[in-house]
Amino acid sequence: MSLASQVYFSLYKGSVETPAPVFEQRIWTLDNGVRLNVRIIGKSHCATFCSARGEMTEMIAYPVPGLPKNPLAHFHLQVGNPRHWENRTENLIHRISVQALDRLFDSMDEFLDFMEAPRSTETLQHEFGNRGAFTGIAVENSLNSLYTIHTYPEDGTSILSKTELALVA
Repeated sequence: MSLASQVYFSLYKGSVETPAPVFEQRIWTLDNGVRLNVRIIGKSHCATFCSARGEMTEMIAYPVPGLPKNPLAHFHLQVGNPRHWENRTENLIHRISVQALDRLFDSMDEFLDFMEAPRSTETLQHEFGNRGAFTGIAVENSLNSLYTIHTYPEDGTSILSKTELALVA
């Protein structure tokens, strides 16, 4: 079984404590006013989205103990099975497209080109060892979007996501 096939997407209402050591962290505010607290945790990520009236936390990670038991969404990521999900809590709308690919990306630039992300995108990344494994997070403030990549050189696979955040009155 490949490493990437053991990974899940989860979405929780509210802020969720990071279940693993944090390698990198950054806080951004999108043009629509949503505040992002993003963390790279191992070959995974945890991102909390905060608006004036609501919070959500998304994770793409291996199963870990201690997470809330009732996620808004929780699904297994598999190569060849792209997933699209939308959820709303309070005044915050979260839309995600996530997929696992039999393709290894060598850099954030290659990934962002593949995702057709604007060049003004701000990035955060962490590399693991010398085999080319990395987790990267990119934020495009003007599009209110978050892009993530998780690479697994052992399998030649990558997990990619694009999250769009919107506020409703």
